[in-house]
Amino acid sequence: MMDERWERAHGLGPMLVRAASGVLVGHVAEGSASSGWLLAAPGSGVGAVVMGNAGGATASLLPLAVSMIEEAGTHVPVRTPSLSPPPPPPVDEVLGRYAADGDAIHLAWRGGCLVAEGIPGAWPPPRPGHAFELLPGGTDAFRFADGPFCGELVRALRHPTGRIHGLEVCNRTFERA
Repeated sequence: MMDERWERAHGLGPMLVRAASGVLVGHVAEGSASSGWLLAAPGSGVGAVVMGNAGGATASLLPLAVSMIEEAGTHVPVRTPSLSPPPPPPVDEVLGRYAADGDAIHLAWRGGCLVAEGIPGAWPPPRPGHAFELLPGGTDAFRFADGPFCGELVRALRHPTGRIHGLEVCNRTFERA
C-alpha cells in the first residue's frame, strides 16, 4: 500500500482504489447478470454508487465511479477543524484510557468539554462514538452531566507520588491503561 504504483487492493476490509484525488474506499460486486461499485473519498466525504445490468462490467464502471467522486469533490467546501481551547490543568491529568475487568472508559477533551466514552452498564447502551459530558465536582472529582448516570461521581485516584493511576466510577475502580 505504501508503494505509489499500486492501483487497487483488497484484503480483510474494504477495497481500496488509488485515484488522482487520493485513495478511495469501497466495495466491488460482480455477478453473472449485474455488477457495481460503491466508493467513497474519506477526505471529502463524497461517495458514489454505480450499478450495471451486465456481469463483468466492473472494470468499465470503475472509471465512471471515480470520475463522479472527483467531480463532486471539487464542489465540496474544505472542512476546517474547529479548534477548542486546551483542557485546564486539573482536567489534562485525567485524560486517557482506564480499564477494569474487560471494560474500558476513555476520558477525552472535545469541544471544550471533558467527556467519557465507553461507559459500561449504561442503559440504553450509548451508540458508538457517543460520549457523556463530565462537569467539575470538587478536587479530583467530576459528575456526569447527562445520560443514565447523570449526577453520579467520577473520582480520580492518586498514587502517593501525586500521579493519577485510576478512576472510581459509580463505586467501580478503573486503572489507567
